[in-house]
Amino acid sequence: GTANMIDLEFPEILEWKKAKSILERGDIGTLRHIVVSWDIETYSNKKGLDSWKTRTDEGGGTLNQFASHVFYYLEWFVGPITSLSCRMHKAPGDTRRTDTLNIISAKTASGCALSVTISTHSIPGGGHRIEFYGSEGTMVLENTSSDHINGFKIFTAKRGTSKIEETCQHSLSAPDPDSRIAPVSCLVNRFLDWIETGLPQRPDLKDSLRVQQLLDAARRSNGSEQRIEVNK
Repeated sequence: GTANMIDLEFPEILEWKKAKSILERGDIGTLRHIVVSWDIETYSNKKGLDSWKTRTDEGGGTLNQFASHVFYYLEWFVGPITSLSCRMHKAPGDTRRTDTLNIISAKTASGCALSVTISTHSIPGGGHRIEFYGSEGTMVLENTSSDHINGFKIFTAKRGTSKIEETCQHSLSAPDPDSRIAPVSCLVNRFLDWIETGLPQRPDLKDSLRVQQLLDAARRSNGSEQRIEVNK
């Protein structure tokens, strides 16, 4: 087929790749549940701007712009989501056609439970934190900085230990002016490889369609106030 590539860059970050390796090695045992907390204040919400970036029905808002990445990386970490429940909120008094807070509960085919909270109106915001709880330990992937890409650290704790210790922190000696350049470059290189070799690469339009299916299910859940089954 025609070469294509989608800009879903979080799995291209070094710490994320290391975190996935920790899971695949079984270092924390069988995954029981994952907790995602992504709390920031976007420029649009800080200034109260009203544009397509904030309008949920025009492709903006928290679900479309942030939960899309979360759905993709959760399935990348732990496999397909089979059911979900979503509630979309905004701050009291906010008259814009927007959503600034998503609260999502989901389950994967493996039985792992997922709890997700995404806020784009949090002052100053706690950053981006993913907690993995397994049968033998815990791993935390966390970024408390204002940079969406740089600043992630990995913390782990095994059964029998009393605290979570830092396992990995990656710092760039000469970071790019825009931290997205490095992960997006990985995607561009795979796209070019597909063009040159004809061998399909990911994430592609199929991954994009899958994310859209999950977003649609989240919207249906919010509208019906019911849990939605999701087919892979």
